[in-house]
Amino acid sequence: NLLVNGKAIMFRGVNRHEWDPVRGRSITEKIMVKDIQLMKENNINAVRTSHYPNQERWYELCNEYGLYVIDEANIESHGMQFHEKSYGYIASDSTWTAQWIDRGKRMVERDKNQPCIIMWSMGNEAGDGKNFKILYDWIKSRDDSRPVAYQPAWYERHTDVVFPMYKNIEFISASKKTEKPLILCEYAHAMGNSVGNLQDYWDTFEKYKALQGGFIWDWVDQVILKIDENGTDYWAYGGDFGTEFAENDSNFCANGLIAADRTIKPHMHEVKKVYQPVKFEADKLSRGRIKVTNRYDFVDLNHLDFEWFVKGNDKTISSGKIGKLDLVAGESQKLTFNLSGIIPEPGVEYFLMVRAKTNQNHPLISKGHIVAWEQFQLPISRELTAAPLTDMPKITILNTDAGIEVHGENFNVSINRATGQIKQYIYNGIEFFIKSIEANFWRAPNDNDLGNGMPKRTGLWRNVSDSLKTEVIRSEIKNGFARVVVKSSYPSINFNLVSVYKVYGNGILNIYNKYSMADTSLPEIPRI
Repeated sequence: NLLVNGKAIMFRGVNRHEWDPVRGRSITEKIMVKDIQLMKENNINAVRTSHYPNQERWYELCNEYGLYVIDEANIESHGMQFHEKSYGYIASDSTWTAQWIDRGKRMVERDKNQPCIIMWSMGNEAGDGKNFKILYDWIKSRDDSRPVAYQPAWYERHTDVVFPMYKNIEFISASKKTEKPLILCEYAHAMGNSVGNLQDYWDTFEKYKALQGGFIWDWVDQVILKIDENGTDYWAYGGDFGTEFAENDSNFCANGLIAADRTIKPHMHEVKKVYQPVKFEADKLSRGRIKVTNRYDFVDLNHLDFEWFVKGNDKTISSGKIGKLDLVAGESQKLTFNLSGIIPEPGVEYFLMVRAKTNQNHPLISKGHIVAWEQFQLPISRELTAAPLTDMPKITILNTDAGIEVHGENFNVSINRATGQIKQYIYNGIEFFIKSIEANFWRAPNDNDLGNGMPKRTGLWRNVSDSLKTEVIRSEIKNGFARVVVKSSYPSINFNLVSVYKVYGNGILNIYNKYSMADTSLPEIPRI
């Protein structure tokens, strides 16, 4: 393990570029403090200075407010990708050795007395070779108190940490017995609508001792504030700077957890929840019992007050305050809540929510800030009694060449025979559909979809619904409700879809769909 003060720690980290939408990298102390505040409010405890040493004031602030820092040398060779050789070849070229040493040396000599720095990174995506081995030896000779890491070095001697990027859960699980700690230098690429499987990563991190967390890519969108001809502000990126910048990476610089003006994006809420330093687990919910674990690396939980609520369909039924839990780092305690007074109502779902909030003001964090929470569905219920179908108003079916109509006491459902689609639903004289309900297998690609080639790979599903061959194979009244079965097929890929419409006398309409594909090599269906 990587140890700090003799204890293994978990990196709930993020990669951070120095960025301001007006000043670029010339960020102010106000912005630095705001970044630290947002990180601490959202349970982030570590920062990688991707991909260069930051302003000295940043480290002083991290010392003051408490963030772990991985300091990274300004060594990256993507610009060499236009050379006839590999972009990383200069890592083995003696012509560049002095520059390698110079960039690592100036980082270490300037920052070596900053206590927030707990590891050196020799650079980013610059290939691997003897220059990194030489730089590693120099750093270790100058500062043997800190580990040194480099992503492409993998298991070689010139990295003290296995430091991969964007490795999946299967890979890190298979690395559970590595002789060196494994920390993901980049993962959970936060571009667009993303970060959805972060909990799966952390379930794995917590399962194996050698895995010590990672650093999300990345912190803030690197976009520039511009004003259009109407005087409206907008974030500019990619091709927004004129024809001379026709070659660009589009919005690939906009992959932050926060926007350039430091407003939080939706996926930050996911990060805060997964990174929370207090863990709540169900122990025996039938008896109202849960387990609370302190996941901080060093501090106890005396700075937090705990409270609980029981809600039924979001209405608070009972609540209470637990106060402090005297748990040291890594310690657990079981709590039991009296649920005997809850009398379940038909069809109501009941949930127990537990929250941990700061009980005093802290630097950058105010009293009452929610640090951690969890919600448990309670095994308390009372089933609704279904109304007998025989007691419902009568319904009739009318079959015509154009389609099938289901008539009830105060509603009408029309199904197009040619398409098999519901084209009309009228209830109490109100038309609920403006167009027919049709099968859809496509969705708009998000940013990470574009990066992994989803539009091209799954493109055949874009227009499948327009080419389905459809027939109504059954329409009947059975057991007091109307049932219409529609079969659709797309012969060229041997794809079949069966849709079942059930219409009840009270106007309730249920739709069931089941599809089958004979060819298992077909790409995934985007909508599903």
